[in-house]
Amino acid sequence: MPSFMCNFAGVNDLGNIAVLGGGSWATAIAKQTQFATLAIGATAQRMGITPTELFNRLKHHGLVQRLLFDCYDTLHTESIDGLAWNVQEALKNWDAKEKEGKQ
Repeated sequence: MPSFMCNFAGVNDLGNIAVLGGGSWATAIAKQTQFATLAIGATAQRMGITPTELFNRLKHHGLVQRLLFDCYDTLHTESIDGLAWNVQEALKNWDAKEKEGKQ
């Protein structure tokens, strides 16, 4: 896992994502942003691309908001591997849908 993510999140005893909390800075938006950062970094590493490239691809399909933020309550209970798999599959499906529309 890239070291920049260690400041934001870790893995709890069950292997699930644990976003650091406490303090006044830990608002719901801050937790979701930290989660999205972790998700993008882990998925990019799994795919062998840069986090910036992945972010741009997700943003192109509106998946940063619709997947990472809007589905936070469900996805943040996943393991890091499960989260990365879900993000990668969603992106693959949206890329395929876009490719079909251009043919």
